[in-house]
Amino acid sequence: MQAESESSGGPRQQLVLLVRLQTLDRERDAQRRLADQTEPLLAARRQKVDQAAAALAKARDDLKHARAKAHDAEVDLKAKSEQVRKLELQLNTAKTNQEFHALQTHIGKIRDEASEEEEKTLSLYDAIERQEGLVKDSEAGLDKLKAELAEFEEVCRKDREEALAEIAATDGRREQLAAELTADLRAEYEKLREARDGEVVTPCEDRSCGGCGVQLTPNDVAKILGCTTIIHCRSCQRILYAPEALKAQAES
Repeated sequence: MQAESESSGGPRQQLVLLVRLQTLDRERDAQRRLADQTEPLLAARRQKVDQAAAALAKARDDLKHARAKAHDAEVDLKAKSEQVRKLELQLNTAKTNQEFHALQTHIGKIRDEASEEEEKTLSLYDAIERQEGLVKDSEAGLDKLKAELAEFEEVCRKDREEALAEIAATDGRREQLAAELTADLRAEYEKLREARDGEVVTPCEDRSCGGCGVQLTPNDVAKILGCTTIIHCRSCQRILYAPEALKAQAES
């Protein structure tokens, strides 16, 4: 690009404007990232809450099944106890020793089964007690996560609002800076800004491009130091400037 007309401030002034615009855009981009990152952070917190809620639902379901099994075991135990009671009554009416001993054997077998069933029932109630504790802990954990999520949502909301407000507060300043650029340079800035992740204007450092590091020609270095025209890196196309030259301009 050749030297800009003096009506637009000349190359030196255009470079000053570009550096200021890029600095402002970096600040705005940082605020935009802050505003945009709130939703992924919230999504991660909400996922933890959903996982805790699912774990609590499973714990409650397991408790329900454990109680049902314990109830069935109690019913079965009562049935066996009733069966033993009826068989014991039959002992009094047994007509032969053989019938009497057969009833005793049968009663002994049912009592053994009832004893095993009673042990299983006690074990089930122990499991129920543990499961009730798990449900209680899960409920407390879920309540804590929900409270933390609500608090975090409020923090994120405020951060996002403040970030967007900061961006909005600089809209006018950005438009003013951009309007002072020539139309071609402004269009070029916006295009390079998207292509180079916001780094459009980069300093000349040790006769190299501060963006990609490619070595610059002596002629280009001289033009950059003199601010006689807008110079682009021949490799990455970024606009180059000499900080010391622009500093001297600002102080003059």
